[in-house]
Amino acid sequence: MSMIGDRRRPLRSRLETGKPPDVTPENGPFEVCDGSLHIPDSIEKLTNGELEFTPLYLRVGDVLVRDPRCIHRGSPNITDIPRGVAVLGFDREGTERGSPGGERNSHGLLGDAE
Repeated sequence: MSMIGDRRRPLRSRLETGKPPDVTPENGPFEVCDGSLHIPDSIEKLTNGELEFTPLYLRVGDVLVRDPRCIHRGSPNITDIPRGVAVLGFDREGTERGSPGGERNSHGLLGDAE
């Protein structure tokens, strides 16, 4: 039997099992700006109110598959109960993660570094 930290059989993977709660306006829904990856100047349009975020109210068992280029953000959890989330990312070989030279602006959106 292998124990955690057993150098003879190093841990090669990790599994998490749990039951996340349904997402409500109070516990911080994930928000997206629909179609933003296809809209020129979408960050500027979000900033001046021409576009807006849509909250996603996922229920237990739902799976969200999305393009990470779509502008997205989390929203505050104003309850006393933590709401966990699991994210699995799949990248093509040779892809680097992270923003393409971008930094977050005052709205929490990625933009060009200055």
